[in-house]
Amino acid sequence: MSQSNEAVKRMIQSVLREAKKAGRKIGICGQAPSDYPEFAEFLVENGIDSLSLNPTAWWGSRHALRRSRRGRRASRNPSRKSSCSWTRRKNPASS
Repeated sequence: MSQSNEAVKRMIQSVLREAKKAGRKIGICGQAPSDYPEFAEFLVENGIDSLSLNPTAWWGSRHALRRSRRGRRASRNPSRKSSCSWTRRKNPASS
């Protein structure tokens, strides 16, 4: 499976849409959102509720995802300012 395959993207869009219709939250855990920021953006643009990212990918992905969320919010409600914030979880081993 390749995250860039159009059939895979359509399937993911369908699953996200159906989860939203059912009032369910949906997330993804895996390497693709960390390795391919454009895939993480695709997921956010399609309404994913939760993403798991490698710590090394978090900083770079954060900016791309913030832009994506801002654009999505602006298209839903043009008069509303974005209040997107991203927080990093503490590593329990470092406490």
